[in-house]
Amino acid sequence: MRINLNQLRCFYLAAKFKSVSRAAEALFVTPSAVTMQIKKLERWLGFRLLMREGNAIKLTHGAEAIYAQAEKVFREAEALEQLLEKQMRSQKGEVIIGSHHILAKYILPKFIARIKRLHPKLNVKIVLDSVPQLIDRLHANELHFVLTASLPPKSRLKTIPLFFEEMVLVALKGSRHIRRKKISAQEVASFPLLQQEHSIYIVDEYLKKTGVPPNIVMDNISADVIKQFILQDMGGAILMRFTVQDELDSGVFQEIRVAEGLPTARFSLVFLDENNFPPDLQELVSSLENSSFRRDDLV
Repeated sequence: MRINLNQLRCFYLAAKFKSVSRAAEALFVTPSAVTMQIKKLERWLGFRLLMREGNAIKLTHGAEAIYAQAEKVFREAEALEQLLEKQMRSQKGEVIIGSHHILAKYILPKFIARIKRLHPKLNVKIVLDSVPQLIDRLHANELHFVLTASLPPKSRLKTIPLFFEEMVLVALKGSRHIRRKKISAQEVASFPLLQQEHSIYIVDEYLKKTGVPPNIVMDNISADVIKQFILQDMGGAILMRFTVQDELDSGVFQEIRVAEGLPTARFSLVFLDENNFPPDLQELVSSLENSSFRRDDLV
């Protein structure tokens, strides 16, 4: 006796989503096609699997054990698909690097060029997302590396150091929020701050050390958006210097010196374990670890 896996998948997804329409969307077919496959499975089994309750559908008593087993089957199938995809990527000589879009704009072009010089046959794929999402995807083996400067404290990820970048406190030239070119760290905390999403760990730790609750007027926004708010004199921000160098050079923004200094961002390429990499990516790790990087090489 052999079960039809296509019919089983239609039943499983309809039960999982409690909706034939949502199951159809997931399978890229019509709802009537899903309903037909479920009815065929019910005729083959000789009893009903699903029944309608209001606008939703639910399992019949006899279908609960079948659903539980089907869930195990399709979870295993998904894990197998991910494994096969990973092995296919390794055979193709592909490296997948995750990055925040700010780093993709300012750093990735030169960094990828360096990788291609070291390993010209390696195909590089870029995935853009927020840092927390990228780290989650790294742990899920969807990425090989993540380029970042904002790992949370006590992270156990392996790192390849790249370069250090000075952070600067900037505001609109002639801002109504500040009249002096140099302030204390405590005054930074009372200044209306626009917080960047990418450097949130670095800046948070710095502000905690001031002992004064920061005056965050907007939080978790990108450097490009922050710059637009600064142009409207909505406040200032502690940003990577390379993101505001053009505005500082043109005199649109002013740099506000902090007497005690500001944090420095350490940019790294992070990964889980090179021992799980195919040989070509192990070679990449080795060559990057033996390379000397300077800020001007990548920014």
